[in-house]
Amino acid sequence: MNPSRGKSKGNPTLAAALKTLKRLQEKHDGVVEASDLKDDEQRILLVETGFLRPVMKGWYICGSPNDNDADTTAWYASFWAFVSGYLGKRFGKRYCLNPEASLMLHTGNTTVPRQVTCVTIDSGTAKVDLPFDTSLLVYPDKNRVPSARVAVRGLQVWPVAEALCLVGPSFFVNNPREAEIALATIRHASELLPTLLAGDKMVTAAGRLAAAFDFVKRPDEAERIQKAFAKFKITLKLVNPFEMAEPTIAPSKERSPYVLRLRSMWAGWRQDVINTFPPAPSIKKQGADYLAQVDERYVSDAYNSLSIEGYRVTDELIERVASGDWNPDGDPEHNRTRDALAARGYYQAFQAVKESISKVLAKDNAGLVVKRDHHDWYAELFGPTVTAGIVEAG
Repeated sequence: MNPSRGKSKGNPTLAAALKTLKRLQEKHDGVVEASDLKDDEQRILLVETGFLRPVMKGWYICGSPNDNDADTTAWYASFWAFVSGYLGKRFGKRYCLNPEASLMLHTGNTTVPRQVTCVTIDSGTAKVDLPFDTSLLVYPDKNRVPSARVAVRGLQVWPVAEALCLVGPSFFVNNPREAEIALATIRHASELLPTLLAGDKMVTAAGRLAAAFDFVKRPDEAERIQKAFAKFKITLKLVNPFEMAEPTIAPSKERSPYVLRLRSMWAGWRQDVINTFPPAPSIKKQGADYLAQVDERYVSDAYNSLSIEGYRVTDELIERVASGDWNPDGDPEHNRTRDALAARGYYQAFQAVKESISKVLAKDNAGLVVKRDHHDWYAELFGPTVTAGIVEAG
């Protein structure tokens, strides 16, 4: 029997195109401009095979051959990278997102907006239509591009303090969590004063922010703003911009927007979650019966728990395409060794957690069991990938 029978002869043309794409995706965060691909045949081949997905005329993002045109996943996963790459290639650093978008990024909001507004130092006004009813509005106004810009996720944005001074009251109504997080990242109101006191002075914004600090239980900061304006014989009218009844973040020294977001979500939704759950079950049920129910849930739990990573071109993929050892249609798991290892790790972690549950059913203190055993759960979860050398132990 001929051992080569059934094996493809390889596709060196596609392999060469993938090498080019791999270099470009690493250089521009997966954003590719048509001019980056000098070889039109490579570009056409990559689009036809699904490794490149058109975004707008002359612009592409990396994709997966398994995606379809109606699937929004690749676009939403690549949205901010595309905006960053597109603006960077067009304007360098001579632009800034508007204050509202700046605060959304600073506070860790990952939602893809319907439209992003970008102000440039010198360009024409244009609305760039993007996939799935999203868009980018670009217009020139050098006075709205601050000299002290900062970079977040590769995008030029306003610093938090200045953005808070510039957003209107609607931001606090429409995005209360982001407004609260942004306020919590401000250590002292003095960070806001250079912007509030500049030029003709932002009296209305100052009253709004002083009232906002008062609302989030930081009266000292509210008073600091009032005293600063009192020196100019200006009495501020405090108008609380928040419509919610109570703040969701208690005053603390924490400045991480991600930690603050978790605290806000916990405070805001804790009672809703409690109300949704049925009364806690009793442990009087036989342990063996309960563990049998746990086993029955394994398949659905594993399906919902294993994360799906974005598709990336790798040297291994290029080598397999070149040698003919790439067959996603006939063997879809061929290039998903990592997924298989992740599934094995989840199984081992599931067994370790089940062992911990057995201890709780045997009347061990649940809190102490979790404190003692949760390190073992993680060790089992990542054990297969450590053994395979994909991740390092530690």
